[in-house]
Amino acid sequence: MRTNQLTFLTAAIIPLTYLSGNWSAPPLGNPTLIKSAAGEIYASALLLLYLLCQKPDGKFQLCKNLTIFVAVIFFVYISLSVFWSQNLGFFIDAWLRWFAAAVTFGFAILIARTPVYIPVIIQIMVISAVLVASIGLAQQYLDWNYLFQTAKPGSTFANRNLAGHVIVICLPLAFFRLLLQDSSLRDKVLSFAAILVLTLYGYHISSTNILISITVEMMLFGCFLFWLYLQKPRTLSH
Repeated sequence: MRTNQLTFLTAAIIPLTYLSGNWSAPPLGNPTLIKSAAGEIYASALLLLYLLCQKPDGKFQLCKNLTIFVAVIFFVYISLSVFWSQNLGFFIDAWLRWFAAAVTFGFAILIARTPVYIPVIIQIMVISAVLVASIGLAQQYLDWNYLFQTAKPGSTFANRNLAGHVIVICLPLAFFRLLLQDSSLRDKVLSFAAILVLTLYGYHISSTNILISITVEMMLFGCFLFWLYLQKPRTLSH
């Protein structure tokens, strides 16, 4: 499987989990469980597809990486906890989540070996977050109540505090295109629009933790811009 194909297939888990939710009436269940199930099924299918496509003769090439080795040891350790777990159902649920995270992490390590594809993942994460924020803003301003909500505007998460985690994680990534010197004016305008949408939704979440996180991120970005300004060479006029 080519790296570009692996990049898009791996990054697809982001919008899949972000946008999964109670899109049916009556609601299927807890949106968090729906997102977990979608991620676990997709990660399993992606791993199977990767193993089938990597070597037609059945000889699989392992990536020699210390980070992956440590992650495998940790995953084996948590898998062994089944022998002393008092609640087997809880163990299976937790193990499946760790399995999906481990598969995604492993593919991320493979993709990171080719840095040219990292901006693609960043863009997909930002677009996914903007879609989540747009749904939340539609619930806030247009009274769009198609999705089941427990704490409005919760977007696909049904709970605004959970949706706020997406904003906090992806908002710094929206500045990526603004900092690239080769970014076009169109890219900068789209990045600014994404920052505006994410910030506006973060404000309507009305969570003190989310507002503090966004404020700190903005302050750190401002400090970073000031540091870049200080690094610019200056010509002294005599």
